[in-house]
Amino acid sequence: MNTIDGKTLQEILKLQRQRLDRLRSVKRESEREKPLLIKAKEGSTPAGGEYDLYDWMFYGDVWHKLEYPIYTRAILRNEIVLDPDSNNYQYVKEGIERVKAYCDKHNIPYEMYYSGGKGIHFHIFFSANLNIEEHFDKAKALDVDVFKIVRETLVRGILKSAGADPEKMGIDWKKIRFDVHSQGSMVRECGTLRSNGKYKTLIDEVHNNIPDYLPLKFPEEAPQLWDFSNTEYAQSVKIAIAAEIERVERNNEYNLDNLDFVGTDLMRFPCIKNLVSIDPGEGKRYYAAVSATLLGRECGCTKE
Repeated sequence: MNTIDGKTLQEILKLQRQRLDRLRSVKRESEREKPLLIKAKEGSTPAGGEYDLYDWMFYGDVWHKLEYPIYTRAILRNEIVLDPDSNNYQYVKEGIERVKAYCDKHNIPYEMYYSGGKGIHFHIFFSANLNIEEHFDKAKALDVDVFKIVRETLVRGILKSAGADPEKMGIDWKKIRFDVHSQGSMVRECGTLRSNGKYKTLIDEVHNNIPDYLPLKFPEEAPQLWDFSNTEYAQSVKIAIAAEIERVERNNEYNLDNLDFVGTDLMRFPCIKNLVSIDPGEGKRYYAAVSATLLGRECGCTKE
């Protein structure tokens, strides 16, 4: 295949490169030193294949090797991706229509795409002006992922206000809850081609049924950013971040990592005495020990 919807592969690659450059421009200032990653080809590296085309790589480092539209890209930390995964398209249609109507009414900028598969991708990019600076230093010290909390809080608030049911829609929460310590989460980019011959493309309306054909259309500008600092969501975000900081602080009170128990008689600990005193019949002692271990993990104490 040398063309997709009348566009040559090189033309599509040029449009994808422009798109990635624009996405990089809307990242938070403090995040711009972190490269925007892509996975150029689907699957694992085959024998004799170039690993950097199958691994997560900064797009600028591998672009000169590309001959085909990229497979997927990393989701930005300040990007919300609603990816309904229900097999019932009518559930997807109803939910996205509600979210779209709500965003239109409340001037929340978004981008909407037909995914090329069975659903719709709905993207919202929010502003770096979170108006929650008082929490950032403490969150950073405690290793709390602020943006993960912001994304989930905003998604839950928008879906609730829009009257959209995330369960019926089959929202992919992994694309919302990805952690700063992991590589992140990935999503197909505009122009990526599926095995069915369809591709992800920008749309203006939600279609009644999964379309057989749509023209390949890219955004012409960088995404608009939603500054929610003066909306009802700002307070919800502050509360959610404060609650997570409090939870981590409370767990850290029970962290025993820096304490040395070498040579300590375990029977001095009341919990161990209680475990040993339990009737070993029916595995009660075993399950009690497992429960204690799991509780310890919740409190930040390793099983070692």
